[in-house]
Amino acid sequence: IHNLSPFKMFLLKGSLLKFRDYGFAVSRLALGIIMMFHGIMKFVAGAKALTFVGSALGVFGVPPELFYACGVIAAIIETVCGFLTGIGLFTRVNALLLIGTMAVAVTLTFKGGFNSWSHSFSLMVFYIGLLISGPGTCSLDYKYWGKKEAQ
Repeated sequence: IHNLSPFKMFLLKGSLLKFRDYGFAVSRLALGIIMMFHGIMKFVAGAKALTFVGSALGVFGVPPELFYACGVIAAIIETVCGFLTGIGLFTRVNALLLIGTMAVAVTLTFKGGFNSWSHSFSLMVFYIGLLISGPGTCSLDYKYWGKKEAQ
């Protein structure tokens, strides 16, 4: 690629640009599935795991009697919003909820070093980008609400 002339780079960019929305769809689908399985695994692990997830919010002043409910809420957001993001439905609303969820995850894991928080941070940055850019035309948002919601 470094040996290509600026004109050939322009042609390459122009020809790939028409596939941009497919790129959005692939990214949305992959990261939506990843997020959905994060949520599903919390449910599969059971009540103790959900309570443990919620207990992490104790540092924010959440009382112990709400730990289980907070774990369930986090798992629901990850599962439902991950699925809906993957298919491109209510994408910006899902992105906003997942940004909040990942911001909490980054905050809670930050002291553990880069390997502790980098995955949550990467997901959060992806969802910020999705909130800004929209889901693209290969989405149910585009099918049902047209150009305004998808771009």
